[in-house]
Amino acid sequence: MLRERGEFAESKDLIDEVVKARRMFYGPRHPSTLTAESEQLLCALANEELSSAEEIASRLIVEREDVTGPASPDSLTARYNAALVASALGNSRSAADRLEVLAGSQDRILGTSHPETIRTRLQLAIQLTRCGEAVRAAALAESLLRACEAQFGTEHPDTRRARALNPKD
Repeated sequence: MLRERGEFAESKDLIDEVVKARRMFYGPRHPSTLTAESEQLLCALANEELSSAEEIASRLIVEREDVTGPASPDSLTARYNAALVASALGNSRSAADRLEVLAGSQDRILGTSHPETIRTRLQLAIQLTRCGEAVRAAALAESLLRACEAQFGTEHPDTRRARALNPKD
Protein backbone atom coordinates (compact mmCIF):
# COMPACT_ATOMS: atom_id res chain seq x y z
CA MET A 1 0.00 0.00 0.00
CA LEU A 2 2.79 2.44 0.85
CA ARG A 3 4.62 1.65 -2.40
CA GLU A 4 1.45 2.28 -4.43
CA ARG A 5 1.11 5.69 -2.75
CA GLY A 6 4.68 6.61 -3.62
CA GLU A 7 5.98 6.35 -0.06
CA PHE A 8 9.03 4.39 -1.13
CA ALA A 9 11.32 5.00 1.84
CA GLU A 10 8.60 4.03 4.31
CA SER A 11 7.65 0.97 2.28
CA LYS A 12 11.31 -0.12 2.08
CA ASP A 13 11.68 -0.04 5.85
CA LEU A 14 8.46 -1.99 6.30
CA ILE A 15 9.22 -4.61 3.65
CA ASP A 16 12.73 -5.10 5.04
CA GLU A 17 11.13 -5.95 8.40
CA VAL A 18 8.64 -8.30 6.73
CA VAL A 19 11.43 -10.11 4.86
CA LYS A 20 13.44 -10.46 8.06
CA ALA A 21 10.44 -11.86 9.96
CA ARG A 22 9.48 -14.28 7.18
CA ARG A 23 13.03 -15.58 6.92
CA MET A 24 13.04 -16.19 10.66
CA PHE A 25 9.59 -17.84 10.87
CA TYR A 26 9.26 -19.57 7.48
CA GLY A 27 12.84 -19.89 6.30
CA PRO A 28 14.67 -18.24 3.42
CA ARG A 29 13.19 -20.41 0.63
CA HIS A 30 9.54 -20.43 1.68
CA PRO A 31 7.21 -19.02 -1.02
CA SER A 32 5.93 -16.34 1.40
CA THR A 33 9.48 -15.19 2.06
CA LEU A 34 10.23 -15.10 -1.66
CA THR A 35 7.06 -13.07 -2.28
CA ALA A 36 8.17 -10.53 0.31
CA GLU A 37 11.58 -10.39 -1.36
CA SER A 38 9.86 -9.67 -4.68
CA GLU A 39 8.26 -6.65 -3.02
CA GLN A 40 11.67 -5.74 -1.62
CA LEU A 41 13.04 -5.80 -5.17
CA LEU A 42 10.30 -3.44 -6.39
CA CYS A 43 11.01 -1.08 -3.49
CA ALA A 44 14.72 -1.12 -4.33
CA LEU A 45 13.88 -0.25 -7.95
CA ALA A 46 11.57 2.58 -6.86
CA ASN A 47 14.28 3.92 -4.55
CA GLU A 48 16.87 3.59 -7.36
CA GLU A 49 18.93 1.16 -5.29
CA LEU A 50 19.90 -0.65 -8.45
CA SER A 51 22.75 -2.80 -7.17
CA SER A 52 20.47 -4.14 -4.44
CA ALA A 53 17.66 -4.69 -6.97
CA GLU A 54 20.05 -6.54 -9.29
CA GLU A 55 21.26 -8.84 -6.50
CA ILE A 56 17.72 -9.62 -5.35
CA ALA A 57 16.50 -10.20 -8.92
CA SER A 58 19.31 -12.64 -9.72
CA ARG A 59 18.76 -14.57 -6.52
CA LEU A 60 14.97 -14.67 -6.91
CA ILE A 61 15.13 -16.24 -10.37
CA VAL A 62 17.24 -19.10 -9.03
CA GLU A 63 15.17 -19.52 -5.85
CA ARG A 64 11.78 -19.30 -7.56
CA GLU A 65 12.71 -21.78 -10.26
CA ASP A 66 14.17 -24.15 -7.69
CA VAL A 67 11.25 -23.90 -5.24
CA THR A 68 8.23 -23.53 -7.55
CA GLY A 69 9.59 -24.71 -10.91
CA PRO A 70 10.56 -22.74 -14.01
CA ALA A 71 6.99 -22.71 -15.38
CA SER A 72 5.33 -21.30 -12.27
CA PRO A 73 3.77 -17.83 -12.41
CA ASP A 74 6.11 -16.74 -9.61
CA SER A 75 9.16 -17.81 -11.64
CA LEU A 76 7.84 -15.97 -14.68
CA THR A 77 7.35 -12.85 -12.55
CA ALA A 78 10.90 -13.16 -11.22
CA ARG A 79 12.20 -13.25 -14.79
CA TYR A 80 10.09 -10.20 -15.71
CA ASN A 81 11.40 -8.28 -12.71
CA ALA A 82 14.99 -9.12 -13.68
CA ALA A 83 14.32 -7.58 -17.11
CA LEU A 84 13.00 -4.44 -15.41
CA VAL A 85 16.21 -4.25 -13.40
CA ALA A 86 18.30 -4.61 -16.56
CA SER A 87 16.32 -1.75 -18.10
CA ALA A 88 16.76 0.42 -14.99
CA LEU A 89 20.50 -0.23 -15.19
CA GLY A 90 20.43 1.16 -18.74
CA ASN A 91 20.83 -2.17 -20.50
CA SER A 92 17.85 -2.18 -22.85
CA ARG A 93 19.42 -4.90 -25.03
CA SER A 94 19.66 -7.30 -22.09
CA ALA A 95 16.13 -6.36 -21.01
CA ALA A 96 14.77 -6.96 -24.53
CA ASP A 97 16.57 -10.31 -24.82
CA ARG A 98 15.21 -11.42 -21.45
CA LEU A 99 11.69 -10.26 -22.31
CA GLU A 100 11.72 -12.00 -25.68
CA VAL A 101 12.63 -15.33 -24.08
CA LEU A 102 10.10 -14.75 -21.29
CA ALA A 103 7.31 -13.90 -23.76
CA GLY A 104 7.93 -17.20 -25.54
CA SER A 105 7.65 -19.04 -22.24
CA GLN A 106 4.50 -17.14 -21.31
CA ASP A 107 2.95 -17.91 -24.70
CA ARG A 108 3.38 -21.64 -23.99
CA ILE A 109 2.50 -21.56 -20.28
CA LEU A 110 -0.11 -18.82 -19.92
CA GLY A 111 -1.30 -18.29 -23.49
CA THR A 112 -0.89 -15.38 -25.86
CA SER A 113 -3.91 -13.44 -24.58
CA HIS A 114 -3.01 -13.67 -20.88
CA PRO A 115 -2.59 -10.20 -19.31
CA GLU A 116 0.96 -10.95 -18.14
CA THR A 117 1.98 -12.15 -21.60
CA ILE A 118 0.57 -8.98 -23.13
CA ARG A 119 2.38 -6.81 -20.56
CA THR A 120 5.65 -8.60 -21.23
CA ARG A 121 5.29 -8.04 -24.96
CA LEU A 122 4.43 -4.38 -24.31
CA GLN A 123 7.60 -3.98 -22.25
CA LEU A 124 9.50 -5.79 -25.03
CA ALA A 125 8.22 -3.22 -27.56
CA ILE A 126 9.37 -0.41 -25.26
CA GLN A 127 12.84 -1.95 -24.92
CA LEU A 128 13.10 -2.58 -28.67
CA THR A 129 12.33 1.10 -29.24
CA ARG A 130 15.11 2.02 -26.82
CA CYS A 131 17.46 -0.31 -28.70
CA GLY A 132 16.72 1.48 -31.96
CA GLU A 133 14.63 -1.34 -33.43
CA ALA A 134 11.71 0.93 -34.31
CA VAL A 135 10.31 -1.17 -37.17
CA ARG A 136 10.20 -4.32 -35.07
CA ALA A 137 8.78 -2.42 -32.08
CA ALA A 138 6.08 -0.83 -34.24
CA ALA A 139 5.00 -4.19 -35.67
CA LEU A 140 4.76 -5.62 -32.17
CA ALA A 141 2.92 -2.52 -30.91
CA GLU A 142 0.34 -2.81 -33.69
CA SER A 143 -0.62 -6.35 -32.66
CA LEU A 144 -0.43 -5.41 -28.99
CA LEU A 145 -2.85 -2.54 -29.39
CA ARG A 146 -5.59 -4.92 -30.53
CA ALA A 147 -4.73 -7.37 -27.75
CA CYS A 148 -4.73 -4.62 -25.09
CA GLU A 149 -8.05 -3.23 -26.26
CA ALA A 150 -9.62 -6.70 -26.15
CA GLN A 151 -8.10 -7.67 -22.79
CA PHE A 152 -8.07 -4.37 -20.88
CA GLY A 153 -10.37 -1.93 -22.70
CA THR A 154 -9.58 1.21 -24.68
CA GLU A 155 -8.64 3.50 -21.78
CA HIS A 156 -6.49 1.15 -19.68
CA PRO A 157 -2.90 2.38 -19.05
CA ASP A 158 -1.42 -0.61 -20.92
CA THR A 159 -3.67 0.11 -23.91
CA ARG A 160 -2.55 3.73 -23.86
CA ARG A 161 1.11 2.63 -23.80
CA ALA A 162 0.53 0.34 -26.77
CA ARG A 163 -1.24 3.15 -28.61
CA ALA A 164 1.68 5.52 -27.91
CA LEU A 165 4.08 2.97 -29.43
CA ASN A 166 1.90 2.43 -32.48
CA PRO A 167 2.86 4.85 -35.29
CA LYS A 168 -0.33 4.01 -37.25
CA ASP A 169 -2.66 5.13 -34.49
